[in-house]
Amino acid sequence: MLIFPAVLLLVQQEFGLGYASLGVFANVALLGYGVGALPAGMLADRLGSHRILSIWLVGGSLACLSIGLSAGPVGLVIGLAVLGLFGSLHHPAGSGVLVALRNVGSPEVGRAFGITFTLGFGVGSLASSAMGVIAQRFGLPAVFLSLGMVVAGGVALALSFGHVVGAWSRKPTQPAGAPLHGPHPSGH
Repeated sequence: MLIFPAVLLLVQQEFGLGYASLGVFANVALLGYGVGALPAGMLADRLGSHRILSIWLVGGSLACLSIGLSAGPVGLVIGLAVLGLFGSLHHPAGSGVLVALRNVGSPEVGRAFGITFTLGFGVGSLASSAMGVIAQRFGLPAVFLSLGMVVAGGVALALSFGHVVGAWSRKPTQPAGAPLHGPHPSGH
């Protein structure tokens, strides 16, 4: 979702959009992201963060591929909304995984959050630049098709190592409604 501003002007040119329509395109994914965040957190509590992260990766990949294959502005808007909804799964579930580090004895939860966000936004900024170049050279569909393929490749790699499959077979570490963290194993 962070790459969309890099291709926004290309969307405007390709579909002949005015500023009001462009605003809808620019914000529909963020709206889906915001609307889906609370239900995503509740799903992560019920089903487990690893499962929700797996759904995010597969759903985000499929959404990007569908956007890349869409033939017009309506398909793009619908695809961006779906991408936003799947994107909303990431932070609640990912944060749950990081907070769970505290429950297994890691005192460096803050550091884990810092590394995660530094890498996430660092890669996001590089991806925006790369997608801008791809959009200019190969067109708008190539941006989302390449993103979908990269994420699908990551899913395939994770499956080959058994991480995603193993996540589906694990039960959540805590029942819904349980406190987010318990006492630290060291007693502090």
